[in-house]
Amino acid sequence: MLYNSLTWGNIWNLNEEHYKIDGEWLLLTTKASYVLCDGVEIGASIPAIARTGGFADSLIEDFHDLFDLSNADREKYPNNEMTIEVNTPDGKKTSYQEKGWGLGDISLFSSWILTRGGRILPCTVIEAGITLPTGDEDKLLGIGDPVWGMAVLMTKRIGSSRWLVNLAASGSYCSRKRMLGIEINQEQYTLLSGLEYEWSPRLSIILQELMSSPFAKDFYELSESTNDLNLGMKFRVGKLGTMEISVQEDLLNFNNSADFGLHIGYRQIF
Repeated sequence: MLYNSLTWGNIWNLNEEHYKIDGEWLLLTTKASYVLCDGVEIGASIPAIARTGGFADSLIEDFHDLFDLSNADREKYPNNEMTIEVNTPDGKKTSYQEKGWGLGDISLFSSWILTRGGRILPCTVIEAGITLPTGDEDKLLGIGDPVWGMAVLMTKRIGSSRWLVNLAASGSYCSRKRMLGIEINQEQYTLLSGLEYEWSPRLSIILQELMSSPFAKDFYELSESTNDLNLGMKFRVGKLGTMEISVQEDLLNFNNSADFGLHIGYRQIF
């Protein structure tokens, strides 16, 4: 199976005295997997990351103004810049404004089908893997240390209806203790919940909520969990291909995650 995806995100995270993260990120990922035996796969995921000032700041400001939503002081700063600034409590200041792209951290993984689902049990898949420090840490393209992780993914149809419930949980560990002068949590967790409606045999509508544990140990809004809402669709292309498109909007806390994002992916089974 081959899966290619492109994810674009506009980020505006501001705490005027302590940090500013402003820019647009592009993540192009190629993921390939091979079936070893019935229910067991191995694979690799190779990401390329681009960082730019982008183009969407004024569009997002106009959208917020249209619905009388806060722009979180976006209007006080120039549009379409790429800036990462951090002022830590110990007086250390970090400023990064370099644009560019490069290879990110490559992941190797294996997955097992634990249950195939039925009238009572959900379809359950367990995945384990390691992310290698292949990205340039100095250019903020990688973490600089291996990351170990596990995930559980479950899908259950509601009776005989067209509705399906999706639930996924993951956990990871990295020995890295600081990034950009900020003390970070070595353990990270995510919880994804979603509903899928099968509009037709070839088209599904999907609504998901993703919650991630705090990135930093004690650094203002970066020490709070992130919440993102995703709305999208997936549809079959030919006999063995699947296309997916979704949009993302941050929820609850607007100073520690992407303000708006777009995801496009294509999966092909060989």
